[in-house]
Amino acid sequence: MRDTTERPEGVEAGTLKLAGTKMDDIYRECRQLLTEPEIYRRMSEARNPYGDGTASIKIRKILEDIDA
Repeated sequence: MRDTTERPEGVEAGTLKLAGTKMDDIYRECRQLLTEPEIYRRMSEARNPYGDGTASIKIRKILEDIDA
C-alpha cells in the first residue's frame, strides 16, 4: 500500500501490485484480486524475481559440506 517501490522488478514480473495509499484504490485492487479469477491466477503464477525461498536451505547444505 504505497505509491512507489524500491523493488520495481516485482511489479514488472507481476508478483507485486502498487495499490496506492487511498482507501478506494486499495479496496478496488484487493476486490479485483478476490473476485476476478484470471487476474488472481496470473499474479499467483507469476515468476518471483527474488528467488524461490530456499536460500537458507542451500546455504546450510553448503556449510554442512564444508564441515564434512
